[in-house]
Amino acid sequence: MENLQDRDAQLWQIKSKAAMKSHMILFLLVNAGLWGVWFLVDSEKHHGLPWPVWPSLTWGIILAYRYYNGFHKGTR
Repeated sequence: MENLQDRDAQLWQIKSKAAMKSHMILFLLVNAGLWGVWFLVDSEKHHGLPWPVWPSLTWGIILAYRYYNGFHKGTR
């Protein structure tokens, strides 16, 4: 019985790493697109904080939270 629980934990960790990798790639591609749109359209007009900062920051915080919960939670 213990062996099945270890196997399930290992499978969960492998799935978590794969999901994290795909989420990170999607994060990078979407944010590159957002910043590209901002650079081509709005970069000359506004002298304040660029608007892509907010989705990048929000999504980055969520991604960091998922990374912590998936890889570092319970390792102490």
